[in-house]
Amino acid sequence: MGEFGNGELERSEEKLLSFLENERKKGESIEVFKCANEKEVQSVMTFRFAVAAAFKTYNEGKGYRGISVDYALRKNDFSVPVLPFDREKNFPEPTRRLRYMHFACNVAHEDLSFPPSFQSKSGLLPTDVEGLTSMIKEALKANGIRLPAEHGHGVEYEAPPETQQRWRELDPLNMMNPGVGKTSFKRNYA
Repeated sequence: MGEFGNGELERSEEKLLSFLENERKKGESIEVFKCANEKEVQSVMTFRFAVAAAFKTYNEGKGYRGISVDYALRKNDFSVPVLPFDREKNFPEPTRRLRYMHFACNVAHEDLSFPPSFQSKSGLLPTDVEGLTSMIKEALKANGIRLPAEHGHGVEYEAPPETQQRWRELDPLNMMNPGVGKTSFKRNYA
């Protein structure tokens, strides 16, 4: 949290302390780290922006397949989403699962590492990253989670039909962002 004038930081800290007190009364275990100086602030920011690059490097170094997904949890729901890991359905458990969030806005980033192949009942199978990503997104949506959360639809996430229709009206030739939200890459959306 930062101070942007007019006592915003003080009000935010009061809300945080109230939230922590209520959650602890429910038996929840929550820790908050308050930076004591500018060096700690810079360390936290470095960590926040280094995680994605470190995840990619970790996977490449181990020979793993990595998947990154960002999503928005339901309001007041901070639980880790249940993903239907099932080797028989070609959905192996990840070797690593890293989840980090934005405080107070329910945006979560999840990085999952999978081995290049895994053992199922039918034998050794290659890890299908695109298939796993699709299964993860469907499992998240089935839990009432919104995709994507922070970084927009890009070409990875399917936009809702009403959003796709709005884009078609604003860009009938499909020249500004072809393929966005799983729309066509072709001129005039053909």
